[in-house]
Amino acid sequence: MKAFTETELIAHGRKALAESLDGVPFVCLDSAASDPQPAEADMEIRIRLPERERTLLLALRSSGQPRNVRIAVAQINRWLLQRPEAYGVFVAPYLSPAAVDICRNERIGCLDFAGNVLLTFDHVYIERTGKLNPFAVKRDLQTLYAPRAERVLRTLLNSPRTEWQVQRLAKEAKVSLGLASNVKKLLDQREWLRKATSGSGFTLVAPEELLQEWVENWRPKRNQIQAFYSLKSVSDNEYGLGQVCRQQGASCALTGLSGAARYAPYVRYQKMSAYVVGDVRGIVAHLGWKPVSSGANIHLITPYDEGVFYASEERGGVQTVSSVQVYLDMQQEKGRGEEAAAYLLEEVIRPTW
Repeated sequence: MKAFTETELIAHGRKALAESLDGVPFVCLDSAASDPQPAEADMEIRIRLPERERTLLLALRSSGQPRNVRIAVAQINRWLLQRPEAYGVFVAPYLSPAAVDICRNERIGCLDFAGNVLLTFDHVYIERTGKLNPFAVKRDLQTLYAPRAERVLRTLLNSPRTEWQVQRLAKEAKVSLGLASNVKKLLDQREWLRKATSGSGFTLVAPEELLQEWVENWRPKRNQIQAFYSLKSVSDNEYGLGQVCRQQGASCALTGLSGAARYAPYVRYQKMSAYVVGDVRGIVAHLGWKPVSSGANIHLITPYDEGVFYASEERGGVQTVSSVQVYLDMQQEKGRGEEAAAYLLEEVIRPTW
């Protein structure tokens, strides 16, 4: 998210409010905003309605993450205790639907610089949502979905009911304590975590929201994919790969439709996909597979991070990545891949949540 100075927040906030009210013929926005008193609103704006004037108390924040919204809304409500005739409005560069819902439930107005707005007072009702974040720099997303940070996400999603402490989570995910703490902070800001009943840990409470945002930021092109062809059946190739990898001390696990079929037996497929870490050239030579540029029925994927193997298990006699990892990979395959992913989510993943 682009960093805004206080001056920029004020300028953009006033402009966004003016644009939001521009289409309401009976509302007149005063040409100048008044300076609030110390410890009061970040900005006051007077508007004229047919029956009276109304004062808007604006809270301007550089982030519209749900946790920040709740803190600001609490502040606005304190202002309104002293100014009950006023109307409170939360303003940030961008507001997610969850952030808008927080304001709606608290009967507070809100708007952002992208064009999302909710204002309801007197005879005014304006609601426009669904506008995308126009700010290209998303440092929190780059941090949250970085390769090693994804290890933490896999750990949480594969054990969503577990009560975690940061130190234990870092150990389980095989990452540093600082990285695990940073991921927790980013998830906290989204309100996807909840304090454990014991009070000493936390639990993931929005696994589906996390998984869907991960799908949007999943970058499989960071992997190295090699294509091969074999005259043998798909099942023979899968079992053969597993056997040779065990013999050579390599790591391998099925994914894609190969993996989906282990969780959802109805899936039919003619191509095998698997993650492999080891001597791929030696494995392929032993199995007699031929490298091809087209017409491949085997894809071996060297992962950009070995975290893809987390929670792998033997299914049908062959090592298979977790259902969460299969779901991520299936989202990249149009048609039957997306269908298999939807089935996997409904029948396998959601029941664990």
